[in-house]
Order: sequence, then structure tokens, then C-alpha cells
Amino acid sequence: MAKRCNTRLLELCVCVAVLNSISASPEVCTNSLLPGAKGDQGEVGEEGDQGKLGKNGPPGLQGAPGEKGLRGEVGTTGKMGPAGDKGDKGDTGVDGPSGLKGKPGTTCDCGRYRKVVGQLDVNTGKLRNAVKFLKSGLRGVDPHHHPVASTF
Repeated sequence: MAKRCNTRLLELCVCVAVLNSISASPEVCTNSLLPGAKGDQGEVGEEGDQGKLGKNGPPGLQGAPGEKGLRGEVGTTGKMGPAGDKGDKGDTGVDGPSGLKGKPGTTCDCGRYRKVVGQLDVNTGKLRNAVKFLKSGLRGVDPHHHPVASTF
């Protein structure tokens, strides 16, 4: 333990010696500050720049109202309401002049046409019944063996 203290003491002495050799300089400062007599007053300087504005104060009183402005443009159309009820029927108009006299009567072909249309209806019904009969008869026939059955 004593050896350890001696080693530390030696290290401390070496550090102090190194620091003294670094800070010691051959020049010696001879300036000393002694109070002297008061000097003359200097000249007045130039005026400085304008400074920053200070804090804002409380708001002022409300001013007088201005003049009325011009009238604005028409706005957009609003929503439409529900549809109204149906109105009353108007008065009938004045009767017009009577027409010209017609041609004398001719024979009409309507009877012949009605007969033809009726005959077509009968023939269509017969044809429809025949096709139903054929289809029902061919359902029992295998279409792979019978060529007529495969066409229906």
C-alpha cells in the first residue's frame, strides 16, 4: 500500500512539473491597471434607426357604418315543390262548318275478306293438331335409328 501511494505521489509531481513548464513563459507582463483622471465628454452620435413596434393595445371603438353597396346578382333556383292538382276542364269550342257531301255508296269487300280469314284460322288449327300428333308419336321412336324423328 505504501508503494502504491509513493507511485501516485510521483505521478502527481511529474504532472505538476509538466504543467509548470508549459504555462511558464520567459516574458513577464508589466501592464498594470491604475485608475487615471476622467477624460473629456465625447461627441453626440447620429440618430439611430426606427425601433420595433411595441405591444398592441386594446381594440378601439367601432367605426361609423359605411355606405350601402350595390344589389347582388340573382341566386340559384331553389328546390321545386310538389306537383299541383289537375285543373278543371275547359269550355267546349264552337262547332265548325258542316263537311262536303260524300260519294254515292259502293259495294264492300269486307265479307269476302272475313270468309278468307276464317278459313285460314280453321286450316291453321288443323295443321297445329297434326304437328302435335306427329310429335307425340315420334317421342317413342329412338332418333338414332329413325331419320325423321331427329328433324323434330
